[in-house]
Amino acid sequence: MQPLKRYVDAGRHDFIAVAGRNHRVYAGYQYALRRHNRKTVVTSDTDLCAEGPPGSGNTFFITGFEIANPGASIASHHHVFAQMERAVLFSVPLLLIVREPAACVLSRAVSFRDPIMIGPVYRQWLSFWQRAVNYVDDSVLIDFDTMTSVPARVIERLNMKFGTEFSSDFPSRDGVFAEMDRRRAEKNLPMDINPNRPDDRKLQMRSYLRPFVENHRLARPAAALYQQVMERIAQHV
Repeated sequence: MQPLKRYVDAGRHDFIAVAGRNHRVYAGYQYALRRHNRKTVVTSDTDLCAEGPPGSGNTFFITGFEIANPGASIASHHHVFAQMERAVLFSVPLLLIVREPAACVLSRAVSFRDPIMIGPVYRQWLSFWQRAVNYVDDSVLIDFDTMTSVPARVIERLNMKFGTEFSSDFPSRDGVFAEMDRRRAEKNLPMDINPNRPDDRKLQMRSYLRPFVENHRLARPAAALYQQVMERIAQHV
């Protein structure tokens, strides 16, 4: 472990959660510091905004969507409310992915292999959904299980709600994972524990981190908010 780097990572998660509450502040931060992902901030030219807290399965859906819709301009992976605010402001089709909070936090914490990340990731989950729950009427809200099992149906719902013509020819699960691996290799990202797909070593790390996640002081308020979000999904199916 690298304690100092982990504290820096934890602080960055908390900073992003705060900055991401306002679309002007967040966009200013991305552009002023020339963040590498500023190109995926929502603009009037964006075709789709797809967001969810870290660990929600964003990469799986976006990878498959891009294969089915090459050339589409997609805003994603910022994991902040500001993206939703901008999507509504610019009338951009908006997809929100909801996953049970402990599962999200565990998935993200595995990437860092350190319990110190659990608090910041819980806070980012809460910061996201405390505001996103009010945007249900402006979005297609989908749960993690539906998104991973029948992703083509998600695209069909986007087309129905927003009048878009996205292709729903979503690739197979194995095809998506293969493309995710190819992209990681292309970027020279470490492959020892791939955060975006099943892995035996991830299962071992999950077993170690799970008690920290389940017993964290933010687990209960996050679970209560998750129930509210799921009730909103039920009302809009």
